[in-house]
Parts: sequence; structure tokens; C-alpha cells
Amino acid sequence: NLISGTVSGCSVNTADEESNVRGNAGTCAIGGIAGYVQGGGTVTDCVAKQVIYARLSSGTIMNIGGIAGNNEGVVKDSSNEAKVTGNGGQPTVNIGGVVGRNAGTVSGSSNSGQVVGPSPYTTVTLCNVGGIVGKNEATIDDSETVRNTGTVNVNGIEKCVNLVANVGGIVGTTSTSLSNCNNSG
Repeated sequence: NLISGTVSGCSVNTADEESNVRGNAGTCAIGGIAGYVQGGGTVTDCVAKQVIYARLSSGTIMNIGGIAGNNEGVVKDSSNEAKVTGNGGQPTVNIGGVVGRNAGTVSGSSNSGQVVGPSPYTTVTLCNVGGIVGKNEATIDDSETVRNTGTVNVNGIEKCVNLVANVGGIVGTTSTSLSNCNNSG
């Protein structure tokens, strides 16, 4: 789903169920609250407890996040408390506890769920996995603390032959600087 307005105070509380997303797509964005937060869109004060397991058989890029798959707007004061896993047949996968790919602003948000990258038996060649953001191209706001307490890993990474994996407690990869972030996962 595409968010171009504001979503505030929502909660997805189906922690006992797993959200399995499968199919074929070019660029795909999957999130516990929103798949894609458009520029000008805002997600604030939301909590996600829905386990996400995303697997696509083909495509080019998959962005998966506990709150939003792809963020070009604002994700603020929101938290993910469930496991987020990405796997499949695309060359690039960005997985974050809060946001998969951030080209907007993430502030005051946290993750306590496990974040898991693809297994070595997929055709993924680039994987960015982070406790807060998988691939960060913009702002992780340093005026409010961003916190990760969940574990972050890529299954079987020692067996990977053609996989470049960027894995971090806060971000998998970033093109900007970060400050006032806390990782204990």
C-alpha cells in the first residue's frame, strides 16, 4: 500500500500469525504498516507486531521493513516488535527492522524484532540488512534516539559465494552520517 498522507497511532497486533508475501515483481516494497511511504507521507506513533516473511521468485529490488518497506517520507516514533525476513530471487534485497530502504526521514523509532537476511541458496547478490534500516540514503534524525535491541543476521553467510552482505545493528549500508543511535541487539 502507498501512503501519501498521514497514518498515526496504528497497531498491527497479529504476532501469532506470519505474513507470507510471495509472487513476481520488478521493485517490491513490503512493510508491517506500509509498503511505500511516498514523499510528503508520514507514519507516526505506530507499532507493528506482525511477523513478515517476504519471498519473491523474480524481480530486481525488494525493500522489506517492519514498519515500511520503502520510505521517502517520514517514519517517526514507531516501533517494530516482530521478526522480519527476506528471501528470494531478486539481485538486491534491503531489509530493516523499521525501514527496508530509507530515502526520507526516520526518527525516534525502534526495533526489538529479529531481522534476517536471505539464505545462501537464493539468487540474491547484494543484501543490506540493518536493525533499523537496511539501506539508508537520507536522514536518520539525530535529534531523537533511534534504538535497536533485536538480533540482525544473514543465515548461512559463511556458505555464500556470490553474495555481498552489508549487515549492521543500526544500518546495513549508509551514504550519510549517523548519530544518537543505540544498538544492543
